[in-house]
This record gives sequence, structure tokens and C-alpha cells, in this order.
Amino acid sequence: MAFSYGGLQSLQTLVFYTTSFSINMLTPNHLLPLVLFTNCLCDNVKSNLANWAIKFNIPHNALNSLLLILRQVPGLETLPKDSRKLLNTRKLKETNNLTTIDPGLYFHFGLTSAIQQHFLKYSICNVDVLKIVVGIDGLPISKSSSSQLWPILGYIRPYYDSVFPIGIYWGHQKSQGSNLKDLEQFVLEANHLLVNGITDTKGITVKVEINGFSMDSPAKSFILKVKGHAGFDSYTRCLEEGEYLKSDLFPFNIQLNSKKIP
Repeated sequence: MAFSYGGLQSLQTLVFYTTSFSINMLTPNHLLPLVLFTNCLCDNVKSNLANWAIKFNIPHNALNSLLLILRQVPGLETLPKDSRKLLNTRKLKETNNLTTIDPGLYFHFGLTSAIQQHFLKYSICNVDVLKIVVGIDGLPISKSSSSQLWPILGYIRPYYDSVFPIGIYWGHQKSQGSNLKDLEQFVLEANHLLVNGITDTKGITVKVEINGFSMDSPAKSFILKVKGHAGFDSYTRCLEEGEYLKSDLFPFNIQLNSKKIP
């Protein structure tokens, strides 16, 4: 028997239909069919209730209250008490690729898996090198707290409109330390791909190249651990410190002035 939980009316119908049964009305010969019916009904309700909660984005506290009410209905006593059990929410320690990085968390989606998904979406022919562009930036996700995300995104040229996530850091502060552990998994995987390449769907090994990084000035200074764009001598391509004369900056070593700055 299938039920639809598209709204409150269907939910009320389920409760009314279920409570219309009375165990006292049944003889012992009917107990076994009753048990089978009850188990089937409970499993059916559990599955449809979970789908209903996900479809309509029901808050967990509201779903917990609803489960306590439904558990009082004959035949639904075995429904879980908690919404996390109903929705099979995985515990933090059971989530793969999730790393605790002080003071937040980092999840690594993977560059290799993203490229393999790209092979399934786009037919790549006569391409010797996959040129990947990587972008890193931070953004706030809440007005009431300092909660923020630092995603590592990428795309393969020339498919600039097909951006995929490589990794994402979340925390109430930026990741601490000079080693930037949230980039460690990405760097290790990228180095492996640069050396060994990747195999496409036809079994052909294709070279991988990091074609560029896209970051604004604050993100660049944070990733490279250099001065911000508003600081003195903050330009990362400068060869010397230089001297100010009024509002203009002049190179201190005249000989270096003739050299071409990369």
C-alpha cells in the first residue's frame, strides 16, 4: 500500500486510516497477518516520510515532534524517535574525505574524480594536454556569524562554463598556520596528475597541466602568505624594495631598472 505525503492533508489521512484499526477486533488467527501488515506499513511510512521531509525541507526539530506523534499510532511504534535515524544522516566520523583543520573543516572532492566526470560529459578528441584553471576565494555564508567558506574550484579549458569543486574549507575563521593544510590534499593530488597524467574513458593517458590560478588580491596574499595589496612593497613580482620620492616609487638599484621584470 503506497501513501503520498505531498502535504498535511495526506499526512492526516494516514493517521486517521491507521487509527481505525483495533487489535481487539482481531482473532488470534489474524495476529500473524497483522504483524506482517504492521511491519510493511511501518517500513512504507518510514520511506515515504523520509522522502517527504527531504522534498519539502522539513526542519529536524519539526520532524522529531512529528515522529513522536506517529509512534503513538498502532502499527507505527517502531518508527525511529530521531530524524537523523529516519534520514540515515551519517555521523561526522563516517564521512569520507572530511578533515578537521583548525579552526574548521575541509572536504576534498578530488581533482581526479572531477576530471573523470568531465570525460563523461564532454567528448575530448585529439587532446594531448588537459589545461586546468584553479580558482580560490573566500566568501561569508552568514550575516549573524563569521561562518565562511573557502572553495577550491576548477575548470578545463575551453569549458569555462563547466566549473567543478575540488575542495572546500569551512570555519568561523580562516585556516591557521603557514602550511595551509586545507591545500595539502589538492597539492598532493595535483602533483600526482602532473607527473602521471590521467586515463580517459578510452584507456588513453592524457597529460594534465595547471594552466593558471584565478584569485583576487586578498585571497592571493592569504594563500601565498605575503603582504596584502595595500601594504608597502606588496607586489609579488618586484625585484627590489625601491625608494619613494614624494608620491612616486623609484628603484634603488639603477642597474636592475634595465632588467625585464617577469
